[in-house]
Amino acid sequence: MALLGTTKIVADLTYTETSDPLTTPTQVAAVTISHEWAASTVDVLYANRVTLEASGGAQSYDLYGALTDRFGATINLATLRELIIYNRATTAGYDVKLAGNLLRHASSPIVDSWTDDTISIVIRAGGHFAIAAPVDGYAISAGAYDAFTLDPGANEVDVDIVVLGKA
Repeated sequence: MALLGTTKIVADLTYTETSDPLTTPTQVAAVTISHEWAASTVDVLYANRVTLEASGGAQSYDLYGALTDRFGATINLATLRELIIYNRATTAGYDVKLAGNLLRHASSPIVDSWTDDTISIVIRAGGHFAIAAPVDGYAISAGAYDAFTLDPGANEVDVDIVVLGKA
């Protein structure tokens, strides 16, 4: 299978000062972060929309040996290149907690200072978490540092998950 594509984060904003009737100064902010992906850098894609059940506890996503892609192939990720999690909720308070050993890998940490399993990243309603390492990626160690969890607390929440990497 071949995997080719682009991921982008785009901020295209214009801020206009309207309190001065004689002038209308503006500030423009335009930033595009784009990653071109080719088979030499990525060969694994996991993309799924899931419903996290209310009070069902954290749902685990194991990137080595447990998940399957859309074609039924088992995902055995050696290097994580990009992770995107989008909380599709539109109601305030429908937050999702991201945690797990993947985030604090001993030799290739996403978050370097984590030593406690109880620490998490809160993805607020309508928000997202995205991290990319297109040059050298994050190492995955089967059985030790290969999983993340998503916990919606007391609410049912739909999330989109995108994982790009190299087997």
